[in-house]
Amino acid sequence: MYIGYVDESGFVGRNRNPNQPVQAMACIMANTYTLHRTLDEFAYNLRILRENNIPLAELKAEEIYRGRGAWQTVDGHIRHEIFTRYLNWLVGRRHFIILSLIDNNKFFDLKASRDELGQALEYPYIAGAMHIALAAQRANQCLPRNKGKTLLIFDEQPQFKQSVETLIAQPPGFTDCYYGFRSRGRTKLNQIIDTAYFVTSDYSYVIQIADVDSHQN
Repeated sequence: MYIGYVDESGFVGRNRNPNQPVQAMACIMANTYTLHRTLDEFAYNLRILRENNIPLAELKAEEIYRGRGAWQTVDGHIRHEIFTRYLNWLVGRRHFIILSLIDNNKFFDLKASRDELGQALEYPYIAGAMHIALAAQRANQCLPRNKGKTLLIFDEQPQFKQSVETLIAQPPGFTDCYYGFRSRGRTKLNQIIDTAYFVTSDYSYVIQIADVDSHQN
């Protein structure tokens, strides 16, 4: 079984934003057998940063990039070194990573043209979330004995929460071709447990890891 932790950068909500041309959404697919080690090591890394006078409540990639918040007194070269060490550590954990990249302007153009996909998914965030679910389904549906069953956990996003939950629970017909769905007694997105769940990143270390990954793309 996997737990997929999802976060995004380049969020535009319901309107175009020239300052956010691309939305990047990252999902860390963590096997439940090895997840505890990831959580322990991430907590240890946060503690080391705090002990070195970087008083973090949580790890937020935008603050590291721009030298804001707890990072405002940290030299840029040091911030870069911390990112490099973090990515090397994540590679060593051997979790799967799913990425969804959306050209926000092209999506809004698609919606304005009344394209079926644009009308059904409505906004870039919803499209990205659905893409993550479909990619998880396609990657894991061939694993034996239900080892690919996945619980999807997104960073809290109140304005789109219900739409994402509904679409994953009741996916539109045009999503079938993405993972070769054929009914034959099966249900759609049968590798996704229930639907999507939403939590605050303050309480989820792996959501914070996904946040950093989404900013790398």
